[in-house]
Amino acid sequence: MNSKGNNQWTGMCENMIKRQDSSKKKHRSWWNLSDTLFFLGVLTLIIIQFLFFRPVKVSGVSMMPTLEDEDLVTTSYVGDVERFDIVTFLPQGVEDHYIKRVVGLPGETIYYQNDQLFINGQLVEEPYLTSSKAELRAGESLTADFHYGDAERLYVIPANHYFVLGDNRQHSTDSRKIGPVERDKTFRIMNYRLLPFEKLGVVD
Repeated sequence: MNSKGNNQWTGMCENMIKRQDSSKKKHRSWWNLSDTLFFLGVLTLIIIQFLFFRPVKVSGVSMMPTLEDEDLVTTSYVGDVERFDIVTFLPQGVEDHYIKRVVGLPGETIYYQNDQLFINGQLVEEPYLTSSKAELRAGESLTADFHYGDAERLYVIPANHYFVLGDNRQHSTDSRKIGPVERDKTFRIMNYRLLPFEKLGVVD
């Protein structure tokens, strides 16, 4: 093979090597990008979980039969609070979070009479209590007569405050004792039940 042929052959080999090197670099660059995106995705999920969704373990019987002791639920800062939402909060001077149901909203009056809820003087049904009321003895009330107010008038629930009750009305420390609860940094809306697995999902 002459000198010209040798030069051509050498050039072809060098070009092949360069293409292979370039391909390897692109391959390594692709995997580096994939690893970075995966890491950022995991980090984002952790941040979202910490800032917006947080697990809370139910302690006690105040929300039975809806929620039972040791149930694990997820909660979130985000969202508007609606009547009958289940929420968690940390009252002053208490170490464990309370978990209750929102019954009264800001700007409303509330009272119970003959085991029935009245908001702004209007009867409001509580379907989540149907099974509990069915187990009562004749003449027994699940929720004793109560009004948020004094002997002369009903109070209006303050702005950014919510009147909350446990579903297990006869065994619950709630707004009947501690008053309306402020939506502060400890106040969260319950989203889903995680445990036990057989009850996984949305809770009404």
